[in-house]
Amino acid sequence: MFISNETKRGEPPVTDTQLLTESEAAEFLRLKPKTLARWRWAGTGPIYRKIGGAIRYSDTDLQVFVEASTRHSTSDPGPTSGQR
Repeated sequence: MFISNETKRGEPPVTDTQLLTESEAAEFLRLKPKTLARWRWAGTGPIYRKIGGAIRYSDTDLQVFVEASTRHSTSDPGPTSGQR
């Protein structure tokens, strides 16, 4: 994610990331929204944000989640970096 260092005091940083709704994130991952809800409850799945009562996913975080899910075989446990 790109964050500009040229922001004025008190203004939020400018980023090139977008926040997606649960439905948009599910569509991005080709999953049902209920799968994302179940993963949030279980503490797995991509990182998300709760803004008020709204659930939002960063498109950058979704890309990281997809990359971290890469496996070479069915016995490959994947990285064990402690990520969600």
